[in-house]
Amino acid sequence: MISAIQHALLGLAIAALAGAALRVASLTGARGLDRVLAALPLAAAAAVGEGLLLGLARLGTSPVALTLAAGATWLAARTRLPAPSPRPLDELRGWWGGLGPAGRALVGALAGVLVAQTAFLLRFPAIGEDGLTYHLADVAGWVQNGRPGSVIDYFDDLPTGSYPITNEVLLSWPVGISRGLVPITLWPVASLAMLCVAGWRGLRLLEVPASIAALAVAALILSPLVLPQAAGPFTDLPATAWLVVAAALCAGVRSHPALLAPAIVAAGLAVGTKTTALAPVVAALAVAAFVARRDLRSLAGPLALAALVALLVGGTWFVRNLIVHGSPLWPLVATPFGDPVPPVLGEVDGRLIADLGSLGERGEAYLATAGAVVLLAGALLAPLLARRREVGLASAIAVLCVLIWASAPYTGFPRGPLFDSLAVGATRYLIPGLVAATLALALAARRRGPGAAIAVLLLAGAVVWNLERDLALGFPYLPSARFLLAGLVAGAAVGGLAGALARPSPPPRWALPVAAAAASALLALPASGYVDRHMRVGQFAFDYGRWIADRESYADTERAISWVGAVNAALAGDHLRHPVRLLPRRESCTRLLERVGEEWVVVPLDPVEAAVEVPPASGRRLERIQRCLAATQPVYVGAAHAVYGPPR
Repeated sequence: MISAIQHALLGLAIAALAGAALRVASLTGARGLDRVLAALPLAAAAAVGEGLLLGLARLGTSPVALTLAAGATWLAARTRLPAPSPRPLDELRGWWGGLGPAGRALVGALAGVLVAQTAFLLRFPAIGEDGLTYHLADVAGWVQNGRPGSVIDYFDDLPTGSYPITNEVLLSWPVGISRGLVPITLWPVASLAMLCVAGWRGLRLLEVPASIAALAVAALILSPLVLPQAAGPFTDLPATAWLVVAAALCAGVRSHPALLAPAIVAAGLAVGTKTTALAPVVAALAVAAFVARRDLRSLAGPLALAALVALLVGGTWFVRNLIVHGSPLWPLVATPFGDPVPPVLGEVDGRLIADLGSLGERGEAYLATAGAVVLLAGALLAPLLARRREVGLASAIAVLCVLIWASAPYTGFPRGPLFDSLAVGATRYLIPGLVAATLALALAARRRGPGAAIAVLLLAGAVVWNLERDLALGFPYLPSARFLLAGLVAGAAVGGLAGALARPSPPPRWALPVAAAAASALLALPASGYVDRHMRVGQFAFDYGRWIADRESYADTERAISWVGAVNAALAGDHLRHPVRLLPRRESCTRLLERVGEEWVVVPLDPVEAAVEVPPASGRRLERIQRCLAATQPVYVGAAHAVYGPPR
């Protein structure tokens, strides 16, 4: 019952911020989908900002404080700003009615596939390695300390707390209110949907035909670099979604110059989530500012306010790193007057641009990116296919993104199998380059001619190759094709029949927040048993996790769990009641033995066997801890970990 109430509060808070953001977005003069896209970064920025500010009083993840703050935001917008006109629901009803039966069936089919994918991920939540060790770990730590954005390191010798963490702070808002892990699954899927809608609208604003716009969006989202990111709380997908939202708003600046303000906020969210978005988002803002140059003086106030908001929600981490460590990009980049790069990062700092010879030896690893190869090659050809300035600019941005990626850590192949996997995994940093490459090909295909036909063939080839790779992904990233087909058919049927169900008159104002609260309360059902379902996915060796979760003392207490090397944040529990943390770096043997009497301590059995959990620099520390515990009997010994704690 308590969980249902907390999830209902989440629905009310979302409705409040959405209502306030739509009023602010209406001031831009935009209507329809452009107004919705403008409202999205404003609502997200409000959630991040309120979490950070309330965190100063350790209330940044309090369900009551966050809900009241959202309500106060809505009340302030309602009393000070005019109501949106026309009403968004009226616009939605008019758009839906104008689609016709076939159009409604198509939209319903797409929605059905998305619902099927969401249901699958809720049934089999795959949080992922990075999600377990620091993305979700950050969220869990902030729920417990009430201070979103505070630095908590969850990797020995690797200061992940200094990474850009806008997305983690944004996730801590719904998780803090609901005290459940369902938002960890819903937000990545919502990011994918946002990427689709924003990509479609941006290309249509650039006068790309509807069929080519759909093909281009499919080529991007079906990439094996993009689609698997929707399975867990990762950062590449939301950063790309905010990048594309910012670009779509920039495309709308020609008709509504004030859209530049929410575009700046979206840019702040993108860069604060992942620095890989920096180059393309700066380019988009620069082009939009040039287009709106005659209106910049009159928009000085809103643009300055938007820049301040973007700095708060996206630039805080870089300013903090500059002050504390002497480099805004620390720990990945050091300056002569700041802290050096941590040794563990220096050991794996292979950059492709300094080791181009490895392409000949192991370049086949990049073929796993499938359609990305086609898109990037197409970006090089695009200026030849269509000799237009906008095509050349998009192509140049794609090339710049590739050069930045090749100059980044982990993209090369230092000797050793662990480094090979890092290099292949780092290909996801190419995603902003794929956005620019897709844009270049879509723009090249905008007008008829042989060059346009080749651009269309390249986009189609990327889609086909991506689909081939996606089908090989399988469980736990995608359900069976039969399940997705069932969602498509059901969605098409509902969409085709829904035209007759449209109400001729608008619902009362209280109906929307009540519906949002009721729908959100239902999320308490999948929130229960979330961790158990995740453990059954079987992505990782989770034998010790199942042993801990099966203890009576796990269900009945809030006992903490400590790790050597790296944490497994899923064991914070369905309602995040169990503190998860690293053992302090200089923990004495005496204090360690005291801790074993109070909580569970998870220790890898062998630093070589547990190379993922224990960075190389932690090997000596692990040996010292094992010596401290030599005379202590573990309560559980698994394949790769021992658990120490209170007697059985």
